[in-house]
Amino acid sequence: GCLEVLTHSPRRFLSPSFYSSLGFSVPASIGVQAKHPELRPLVVVGDGGFQMTGVEISTAIRNHMNPIVIVLNNSGFGTERPMIDGVFNDVASWNFHEFPRVFNGSQGFLIKTERELVEAYERAKAFRGVSILEVILEPNDISPQLQKLCSHMLAKSR
Repeated sequence: GCLEVLTHSPRRFLSPSFYSSLGFSVPASIGVQAKHPELRPLVVVGDGGFQMTGVEISTAIRNHMNPIVIVLNNSGFGTERPMIDGVFNDVASWNFHEFPRVFNGSQGFLIKTERELVEAYERAKAFRGVSILEVILEPNDISPQLQKLCSHMLAKSR
């Protein structure tokens, strides 16, 4: 849920309309930077979504793009879990911060604390290539917006 994300001019914000397009972020950032090479996308994607489309990072590198990709790793489809829990919401465990070893022209960070996030983000901003910041979260760490949506859906289903 990005309903409460604040942006300040002259920044721009692109998002699917509410939890509806798994894997949208990485390819969308490439499209944005292809059209506006002067922009540097800051991409937020879940681990499940990244597993679907994250390999497109190679397209960004090949085209000399430089998004900063933040992978929120909660070990699965965190949007789905509060709606209907089960093993089908678990995804294979990947070391997303290691992706840069596969792709030349990128760097990766494993992040477990807020301080590590700030430090990695500053390093990513200074780097000219693609940066992947893997942020480790608890499996049931969800936004207040998603909690509200799930409560509403549960109430309607009874």
